[in-house]
Amino acid sequence: MALDINARRNLETDFMKEMINEEIIVLDHKDCVEILRNYKNIFDFRGVISLIWWADKLAHYAFNDDDIPWIISMHGCYEMLLKYPDIDKYFEENVEKMLNRANKVVYTAEKNKEILEKYNLLDNPKVLKIDNGFLLENYPKKLRSELGISDNDFVFGLVARAIKEKGYIEAIEAINIVNSKLDKKAHLILVGGSEFINELKIKYSSNQYIHFIDEFTEPMEWIGWEELFDVGLLPSYFKSESLPTVIVEYLYLGKPVIATDIAEI
Repeated sequence: MALDINARRNLETDFMKEMINEEIIVLDHKDCVEILRNYKNIFDFRGVISLIWWADKLAHYAFNDDDIPWIISMHGCYEMLLKYPDIDKYFEENVEKMLNRANKVVYTAEKNKEILEKYNLLDNPKVLKIDNGFLLENYPKKLRSELGISDNDFVFGLVARAIKEKGYIEAIEAINIVNSKLDKKAHLILVGGSEFINELKIKYSSNQYIHFIDEFTEPMEWIGWEELFDVGLLPSYFKSESLPTVIVEYLYLGKPVIATDIAEI
């Protein structure tokens, strides 16, 4: 049995919750520190894995004085917080204690080592690098005709967490430049949903070459859209970028990639 808790409740979506295996208990964020402690006593936890700074902080609150094995898996937040500590006042006061308390610290990108070097942990045997990957399971097939795109049209595509810093605006500006110079127009498929994307949808509603996919009904659905791309994009300037799995997905599907040269991209 596994317990799951979202340490950043504002990013939660019903679709993502529906993808969680039914054998996993999803905890409510409210009063989650006490809930975690109670569940540990009930189910006799064998270990805790935290996957982002805010989850690391939650685990620290709940289990700092406990001997339960704890793995911190870094995803770029620590470098951002080093540069902008005001984002979370808890960071500077507690980060060294947290890194020392954890039984294992896993990182994916070379830039993640900045915090480890600061606290002389880089050569500690509990620190290890594990690259991101994914297991390609069944995914729903998509058709270009669903978007009014012919098989002969050229298609660029971007799949990412739907935030500005992943380069959605830059991708749109690029496709507009391309289409202003060529007689045969290219299409751009943008996959991801958020309030930011809703604003872009309104702004570019009259552009027949830009297609927004912001709703999903099936697990791995975005892979089906990636399969339709001729070129995968990730013009990211996200400060916490590390080793984006979407690049792995593009390459696995045999798609050439245009991306920014940051982190491990």
